[in-house]
Amino acid sequence: MTRQLFFSIVFIFLAKSLLAQSPYFQQEVDYKIQVQLNDKAHSLSANETIVYKNNSPDELKELWFHIWPNAYRDRNTALAKQKLENGSTKLYFATDDEKGFIDSLDFAVNGKKIKWEFHPEWQDVCKLILDAPLRPGESISIATPFYVKIPSAQLSRLGHTGQAYFITQWYPKPAVYDNKGWHAMPFLDIGEFYSEFGSFEVSISLPKNYVVGATGDLLNNDSELQWLNQKAEETKSKTVFDTNLAFPKSDTEFKTITFRQSNVHDFAWFADKRFHVLKGEVITPHNHNVVTTWTMFTNNEPKLWMKSIEYMNDAIYFYSLWNSDYPYKQCTAIDGTIAAGGGMEYPNVTVISECGDDFTLEDVIVHEVGHNWFYGMLGSNEREHAWMDEGMNSFNEQRYVMTKYPPDKFGNKNDLQSFGKVGKLLGVDKMNFKQSFDFEYKFEASVNADQPIDIHSGKFESLNYGAIVYRKSALILDYLKSYLGDTIFDRCMQNYFDQWHFKHPYPEDFKKVVEETSGKKLDWFFDDLLNTNKKVDYAISNGKKSDNEYVLTIANRSGLKSPVCLTAMSGDSVLTTKWIDGFEQTKQVNMPCNGCDHFQIDAKNIMLDIKPQNNYFKANGVFRKWDPINLNLLGHFDYPHRARINFLPAIAWNEYNNWMAGFAIYNKFIPEKKFEYVFVPMFGFGDKEIAGVGNVSYSIFPLQGWFDRVSLAVGAKRFAFYNADFKDADLMQVQSPLHYLRFQPELQFNFRKSSPRSSIRNQVLFSAVYLNEQDIDYSNAIVVNDSTTLKYGVKNSINRTTYRAIYNFNNKRVLDPYGISVIGEGNMDYLKISFNANYLICYPKSKRGVHLNLFAGGFGFDNTESTYPFYLSSWGGLQDFWYDDFYFGRSETEGILSQQMTQHDGGFKVNVPYAKSNKWIATFGISADIPNLPISVFADIGTFNDAKLITSIYDVENSLLYDGGICVDFTALKIYVPFFKSRDIKEYQSGNHGIEQITLGKQIRFEFNLNQLNPFNLRKQFYN
Repeated sequence: MTRQLFFSIVFIFLAKSLLAQSPYFQQEVDYKIQVQLNDKAHSLSANETIVYKNNSPDELKELWFHIWPNAYRDRNTALAKQKLENGSTKLYFATDDEKGFIDSLDFAVNGKKIKWEFHPEWQDVCKLILDAPLRPGESISIATPFYVKIPSAQLSRLGHTGQAYFITQWYPKPAVYDNKGWHAMPFLDIGEFYSEFGSFEVSISLPKNYVVGATGDLLNNDSELQWLNQKAEETKSKTVFDTNLAFPKSDTEFKTITFRQSNVHDFAWFADKRFHVLKGEVITPHNHNVVTTWTMFTNNEPKLWMKSIEYMNDAIYFYSLWNSDYPYKQCTAIDGTIAAGGGMEYPNVTVISECGDDFTLEDVIVHEVGHNWFYGMLGSNEREHAWMDEGMNSFNEQRYVMTKYPPDKFGNKNDLQSFGKVGKLLGVDKMNFKQSFDFEYKFEASVNADQPIDIHSGKFESLNYGAIVYRKSALILDYLKSYLGDTIFDRCMQNYFDQWHFKHPYPEDFKKVVEETSGKKLDWFFDDLLNTNKKVDYAISNGKKSDNEYVLTIANRSGLKSPVCLTAMSGDSVLTTKWIDGFEQTKQVNMPCNGCDHFQIDAKNIMLDIKPQNNYFKANGVFRKWDPINLNLLGHFDYPHRARINFLPAIAWNEYNNWMAGFAIYNKFIPEKKFEYVFVPMFGFGDKEIAGVGNVSYSIFPLQGWFDRVSLAVGAKRFAFYNADFKDADLMQVQSPLHYLRFQPELQFNFRKSSPRSSIRNQVLFSAVYLNEQDIDYSNAIVVNDSTTLKYGVKNSINRTTYRAIYNFNNKRVLDPYGISVIGEGNMDYLKISFNANYLICYPKSKRGVHLNLFAGGFGFDNTESTYPFYLSSWGGLQDFWYDDFYFGRSETEGILSQQMTQHDGGFKVNVPYAKSNKWIATFGISADIPNLPISVFADIGTFNDAKLITSIYDVENSLLYDGGICVDFTALKIYVPFFKSRDIKEYQSGNHGIEQITLGKQIRFEFNLNQLNPFNLRKQFYN
C-alpha cells in the first residue's frame, strides 16, 4: 500500500466518522390546551393545538405521539405488563371504573385532517402520517380534540381519589426526535419520561371551589391569585386542623384559569376542594431572583405540612447554590395523600404522598423539587439513562440532608428511622443519611445481584432500580466530589447546567464537561462505576514503620482502578488524609503518623468499598490487620465498620430434652457475607446434656457464567428422642432418652437467571446426611418399678448415611406462581426418586387462591425391607427417618405431640401410616383459600402399588384413597381438621382390626413451621 493511498483511506474513514456523528439539535413544541374537568364522570374534555418546529437536518414524513392515558386501558398495555412483573396486579384486575383511556382524537395538520395509526405494539403510542414532509426549519400546526377518562389514582400517576385529581401525562404529545432518532415509548412506572422542550398555555375549566396547583404562572387572573393569598393567610394562622377528609359539594359555578410556562417539557396540574394553602418566597443565591413557593395540603397530615414552605425554600436555595439558579417564578408542592406513591416530579410542581413524619416529608419534598434541575431543566432520556435524573438528584438530596443535618449538630437523619426501637438495637441510629444509601447498595452488591448503573431502565430488577439508580448513583457522585474537591466539583456541575439546561444531554455530554472542567481523565468513573458492576475493594496488606511515617502496602483486590482515600487516625479522629490515584495490583504509600494509632482505607465511607473489613491496619501491637471485634445483641448494621459477633438468648423445648437454654452466636446479618456461621448450643434441663444446631457456609457469587451463587455448607444438630420400639413393647418410659447427631454437608448451585427481571429460578443441591443414633443394648437392660421402667447401662451407636441430589425450579411470578422439584436419594441399599409440582391459581388482586399439588415417587431398588418407604400421608416424627425436621415429640405414637406433621411425600393430612410403598406412589392435592379468612379447604387423592401392606391389617376394598377437610392457618401454625375420608381410611381408624380407634380429636393434625419464626431466614425472604 502506498503512503498516499494509506492517508486517503484514513482521511475517508475520519470524514465518514465525523459525518456519522450528527450535530446536536432539538425540536421545539409549543402547546395551547383548553380542558374542562367533569368531576362527576371523572373525565376531561379538551382541545389541543401544537406548533411543531423541525430543527433537525432531516425531512420528517411522520410524527410519533404519546397518548399515555391509554396505558390504563386494559391488562395488555406495557404498563400493566410491567406492573405484573413488579408484583402488582392492581391494573391487571382493575374494574372498568378504575381503568382509564384517551379517545376522540382527530388529528389535523394546518387545518387539514390527516391519517394516523396506533403503534403495532403499544396502544398508548400513535403515528401521525404527514401529507407532505416537514422540511428542516419548517413548522406545522397540529390540532386535535381529545377525551380522557381519568383512572383510579391507585394504578399509577394519572388518576383521581374521589374528587382529588392528579392530572399528569394526560395530553397527546410528540415523542422526542433527536440525533439518535425517534424515542417513541409506552408509559411505564420504571424509567419515566423524555419529552421535547417548548412552551405551554393551558386553560382549565372546573368548579369554582377547586384549588389548583400546576406547572407555570397564573395568567391574568387576579381574582384566583387573591383567593389563594387569602387561603394562605387563613392557613398560616391555623393551630388546630379538622380530621375530616370528606369532599365538600362542588360549586355549580365554573371558573377558567390559565397557566403559562416556557422552557419546560411537560405540564401537570392537581385539583382538590379540600386544600389548605401556604405561600412563601426564596431568593436564589447567584442572581438573587425571587421565587414564590406554594404548598397545598389536606387534613391528612396538616401539622407536618405547616413547615413545608421551609423545605421548599431550602431545597430551591441549596440546589441553586450547587448547580445553578432556579429560573422560574414559582414552585409548588401538592399533598397527594396516599395516591402519589412517595412523590412525583413535574416542571414547577410536585405531588407528595403520605409521609408519617417531619423528616420524611422534608426529604421527599427536597427530592421532588430537585427534579426541576435533573429531569426538568436538564431533560435527559430517563428511559435509557435514568441515573442522569434520579441518580444526580439523589446525590443532591443526600448532600442537602448531610449539609443541613450533620451528625454532630442535629443527630442522624436517614430513611431507616421507621425501624424505631428495633432500629436502635440494630444500630440504625448510628447510621447517617449517606450510610443508609450505602446500606441499600450493598444489600444487592454483597451477593453480586447489583446491575450496572447506565443500562436501560426496563432491564432493572425492581430492587435494583432503587438501590442502583438512586442510591449507588448518588454514592459514586459523592465519591467523585470527594476526589475532585467541592470547589472543582461544583464548578463541573454549574458548567454542565450552563451548557445543557433546557436541552437533552447524554452521558457522553456530562463526561465531556466534567473532564474538561476538572482537567482529569475519569475513565474509572464513567467506564467502570457507571457501566459495570465491578466492585471497589482495596486492602492494606502490610506496613512498616520508617522514622515518623509508615510505608503501607495497598492491594487492589478487585482490579477496579478507582482512587483510594487513605487516612491516618487516632481513635475516631482523622489526622491525615491522602488521595492516591487508582492502580492495579499493589502500591506502596508513605503515610505520616504523628500520634496515629491506626490507618484506614475509606474511613469516611466514600469509596463504596465492598469489603471494609480489610481496610484496617494498626500502627502498633499484634493482629495489626484485625478490626476491633464488637459483640452485639441481635445484630448490627456495619456502620461504622467493625468485625462483629452477634448473639441472642436461645430457648427451645421438646418432649425428651425438655426445656433447653443457651445462646445463638452468629455473624449472619444484612448484607450477606461470603463466610457465615450460626451456632446455637443449648443445655437440656430434662436429659442434662448438650443439644443444639449449627451451620457454617461459604458462598461465591460469580459475575458471569452459568451460576450466580455457589455455596458449600455444613449443618449439624443434636437432640434427644425416644426409640419407637420401647413404646410398642408397652414399656411406658425409659430412664434416659436416646440422642442423635446429624451432619449434612451440602453443595448448592443457583443458576443465573436469563435476565435480572426474570421470575424464574433454578437450583441444584447435592448433599449427604451422616446420622449417628443411639440405641439400646438389650443384654444390659434391667426392668424395675413393676415392669414400667427400663433402665439400661449401655447405649449402642448406629451410623447411617444417605446421599441426595435435588433440582428445584420455581416461577415466582405474582400471578399463578408454580414450582417443580425432583429429588433423588439413596445409598448402596436403596435408590428412590420423587417428583413434586405445585401451582397456585391466584384470586383477583390477591396472593391467595387455589393450590394444586402433584406428587409421584418410585424406587429404583430397595434392599432395606422397606426401611425408607414413600408414605401417602404427610410425615410425623416416626416417618422422618433422616431427622430433617424438628418435632416436639418425634417418637410419640399417642397424645397431642404425635399429631404434629410436616408436608412430605403424598401430603395427605390424615394420618395413614399403613399406606406406604417401596415401589411407587402417586397423589394429587388441592386446597382453596377462603378470601379474607385464615382458613382453607383441602382434599387429597392418591394410590400406591403395595396393597399387601394394607391387606396384612384387613381386607382392602379399594387402593384409591382420599381425604378432605379444613385448615386454619396462623402463619407458623397450621391446624388440619379432616371432614371426610375414603372407606379404607375410616375402616383403619375404626378400631375393628386390632388397632386402637382413632377418634376425631386424634385425627386433627398440626404443622408448626419453625422457619417462619427463624430470624436467620428473614434475610433470605428479603432477598427472594
